[in-house]
Amino acid sequence: MGAGLVASGLAQANATELNTWVVPFSAGSAQDTIARLLAPQFAQTLGKQIIIQNISGAGGTIGAASVAKSQPDGRTLLLAASSLHLSGALHPQLSYHPLNSFRAGAFLGFSEYVLVASADLHVVSLGEFVKRAAASPRTLNFGSSGTGSATHVAMATFLARSGLDLTHIPFKGTGETVQHLLAGRIHAAMLPMLVAYQFQTEARLVPLASTGLQRSLHLPSLPTFSESGYPGFQLTSWAGLLAPKSVPDSTIIRIDETMRDVLSDPLVKRQLHAIGVTSSHLGYEQFDRLLHSDWSKATANVRQLKISAD
Repeated sequence: MGAGLVASGLAQANATELNTWVVPFSAGSAQDTIARLLAPQFAQTLGKQIIIQNISGAGGTIGAASVAKSQPDGRTLLLAASSLHLSGALHPQLSYHPLNSFRAGAFLGFSEYVLVASADLHVVSLGEFVKRAAASPRTLNFGSSGTGSATHVAMATFLARSGLDLTHIPFKGTGETVQHLLAGRIHAAMLPMLVAYQFQTEARLVPLASTGLQRSLHLPSLPTFSESGYPGFQLTSWAGLLAPKSVPDSTIIRIDETMRDVLSDPLVKRQLHAIGVTSSHLGYEQFDRLLHSDWSKATANVRQLKISAD
């Protein structure tokens, strides 16, 4: 567990003015990167200081549980993503409910995934990858950031659609997955756009397709799965701030309006784009509807794909 203070520029702020954003993964993770980019501007706009606290472990459930149990005063928020619902669907006995224990606070943006192959596989397109995998079932493998993680479910969804049979190798995070890809110890992985974008010039990694319906603004030369023989195939991950369920409407509105102002800043938009995130302001009510829809999809995916925590 680690924490970092984001100064708001208000010299007279005291401990009672501190706000905490809990990132349920380690420093350097996708959610941590987003948090540390947005928190300074959010703190300045809100007029308070923000502490970013990394509470990692158990697929993000430890950090999420800490926010669910925190005081409902709006000072402790969860920097969440789609993985929150996938972990909840995989572990139904959690001390909190991924949907019912939180309120939508502020939508931050969304990101696609990118199927990336090791250069040692010697494929340069999705078609070549599929042909190679189909010719030798279970000979190829893929890595993920853990069983039931967003990257695992994303790849499992494609395998179910394509009928391919690859061996799953779970790791402790996306960073470890990338290290094994770079070393050629695994053949492929479905990486968040944020990660794939950062490694786009790395010759050891070969991007094959992105999961948006349209080509990504971040990697415009990369074809989509839909273009590559799988029409309608789409997977995206959202990111947003969630508050404990009992936080009052007035506090939620303040969080939402503050983030709206932050995301309207062209510099912030450019900074998010630079890490592979498409920012957008939905409004907390629309974000809440997205959360309900995503929870339904997550539970259905885990059930249909027969993913187990064991």
